[in-house]
Amino acid sequence: MSETCRYEELAHTADVGMRVYGATPEALFACAALSLFALMGGVPGEPTGWRRLELVADDTESLLVAWLNELLYLSETSGQVLADVRVVAWTPSSIVADIMCAPPRTPPQTMIKAVTYHRLRLVEQPTGWLADYYVDV
Repeated sequence: MSETCRYEELAHTADVGMRVYGATPEALFACAALSLFALMGGVPGEPTGWRRLELVADDTESLLVAWLNELLYLSETSGQVLADVRVVAWTPSSIVADIMCAPPRTPPQTMIKAVTYHRLRLVEQPTGWLADYYVDV
């Protein structure tokens, strides 16, 4: 993952949120995926291989929510956590990415039910891209 990936937890009285930065939209979506699993707290063990995901949505914000929720779904149904991600192609309404998952070496600490539209923000700035998202725990 590129050193342009930065994220931080957002303080809020009732919700848990993340602010994610990326130099490009592709980097932002990859970084958002990594930030989601950092928020969960599980440490990946030995990776099991790459898997391709392709998603389409109505707009960029919906795409981010769908992307993160799809990763949550895959984690919950497989029992694995995200080890690495490569965004292969991105448009404002679609993403193609390769993800590498692994059984957790240490189990996730936080159970995330879903990524929500609450206070969702995704903007292009002069220095790159920024997204805020909140999760239902």
